Amino acid sequence: MAKKSIHLKTDLPIDMTPMIDCVFQLIIFLMISVDLSQQDLEDLKLPQVDHALPDKNVKKNRPIVNVTQEGKLIMKRKTWYDPNRDLNRLRFRRHLANIARAMPLKMDPDVKKKLPDDPLLLRGDEFTDWYHMAKVMEDCGLQNIMIWKIQLAVAESQKAKARNKALLEQAQH
Repeated sequence: MAKKSIHLKTDLPIDMTPMIDCVFQLIIFLMISVDLSQQDLEDLKLPQVDHALPDKNVKKNRPIVNVTQEGKLIMKRKTWYDPNRDLNRLRFRRHLANIARAMPLKMDPDVKKKLPDDPLLLRGDEFTDWYHMAKVMEDCGLQNIMIWKIQLAVAESQKAKARNKALLEQAQH
């Protein structure tokens, strides 16, 4: 028996709509996930310095306090204290106390107490009064909070970046 082969020629157009839908959904997902990764950082103009260390070994749940020019204290896009609206800092202090309780504790030999071991990142705008930054540090030292490790955020100036890059290249040759 001989086999018959049948070749049908049909020109079926390929529907690109499902593929385009998938690509748009992927783009939307990526845009949302990138935005969520930056939710702790307010849009502040950090003070510029000549020498700054890169922010390495960042813990995922590190508490970040953003201090605006007006003295507002913002954490994860939520205002915890506004000097124009709030009479005292009690709400912010309660929030800091909750954060401190959630941090891992380590025995401090000088104080002879277990203290929060993770640092708090304090970000202040370039034009923020130092008074507002000092008040946050004062809040961190309260008896029920005691977050004693504080890191300050600054930005390295472009001139310093270029100079440091040139020095690094020169040292490698």
